[in-house]
Amino acid sequence: MLAISTSWMSGGCDDGEGLLRRLERFGIRAVELDYRITAAMHRQAKGLLGGAGFRVVSVHNFFPVPPIVPRSVAGGDVFSLSSPDREERMRAVEWTMRTIEAANDLEAGAVVLHCGRLDEFPGLDGLREFRDKGMIECEEARELARGLRGERDAKKRKSMDCLLSSLDRLVRTADRMNVTLGLENRRLFHELPGADDFEAVFREFDGAPLGLWFNAGGAKVNELLGLFDVEGLLKTFSSKLIGAHLHDARKGEDHLPPGTGAVDFAMIRSHLPDGAPRVLELAPGASDGEVSESIAYLHEVGMDA
Repeated sequence: MLAISTSWMSGGCDDGEGLLRRLERFGIRAVELDYRITAAMHRQAKGLLGGAGFRVVSVHNFFPVPPIVPRSVAGGDVFSLSSPDREERMRAVEWTMRTIEAANDLEAGAVVLHCGRLDEFPGLDGLREFRDKGMIECEEARELARGLRGERDAKKRKSMDCLLSSLDRLVRTADRMNVTLGLENRRLFHELPGADDFEAVFREFDGAPLGLWFNAGGAKVNELLGLFDVEGLLKTFSSKLIGAHLHDARKGEDHLPPGTGAVDFAMIRSHLPDGAPRVLELAPGASDGEVSESIAYLHEVGMDA
């Protein structure tokens, strides 16, 4: 099913009912509720959710905005599930559990997670230069990419162990609440999990309510840097795909309207399981015209089938 994330307008709206009323003009009745929605907005919107109203297909952690977080900085990374600092990690687990409970209450099938990050890698600047010169396929760029992947592997162990510890707590709550956790592949190379990390996570939690939430624009940004193959990721984890965020990408920029960048949406469609939510996720501030054009384009490539 084709759905739309509230991400493109929630930051500039304080009225939960008004937020959903604005979505009605686009003819889509399935929605992902994003991490900029406050508890007050959630209460205001409840009358339009479920029944003959909007179906909530997914909720993006952390939802609603935790009262200890200023709305101006609300996001999927305000707490880190992979932080080596136990107190920080436990805060992330606590508020993720509240998101899972909210998803259960809304009868949403999935909660989308960001899982933390490592320190940044300065060597990426070199890869970006190769990309911008159209030389990302040269041997020097490939060697740099191999070195960066090796450096990342050496740095990630502690953070990945912490992430597994957090997920061990969360999958039990998710199972009890009949919610699946969607681990999102990320745009930035230092974010977790990376393309090489999913196999270990899914092996550790085989049979648990845990899957891959595919981030189309973020995946393409990494492919344009020569860091991994988008179709390879989809093929490898086809049995774990539970949903997708659909947006386009150019160079290091994502959350663009589909059809305006380098993402191959027809290829992505061929790998998505039937019934998995396809969620249009545009950058905050996108115009109504861009939303309408994006929906038309996704219909054209069969994303609503």
